[in-house]
Amino acid sequence: MTGPAVSVIVPVLNGAGYLRDSIGSAVAQTMLPTEIIIVDDGSSDGSSALAESIETPFAKRLLRQNNRGQSAARNLAASVATGTYLAFLDHDDI
Repeated sequence: MTGPAVSVIVPVLNGAGYLRDSIGSAVAQTMLPTEIIIVDDGSSDGSSALAESIETPFAKRLLRQNNRGQSAARNLAASVATGTYLAFLDHDDI
């Protein structure tokens, strides 16, 4: 069964310790998203490298910006999202 196209948006700032579990929670959903867009908001802890290394069964995009805050990171991802719906997931949420 195919559902609506959902883009998961994950802003991250120095969240490498949580990012794998957060992305894993999106992968574990009954209805998989169309894509996940991770926005590194100026991390200095290797969050971008970790995000790149995590495999997902759906499209994954990594965007980077200098630290502009969580709202700016969400807005950047929303501007390139292809889903009909946006699901916002903080880097430390599962």
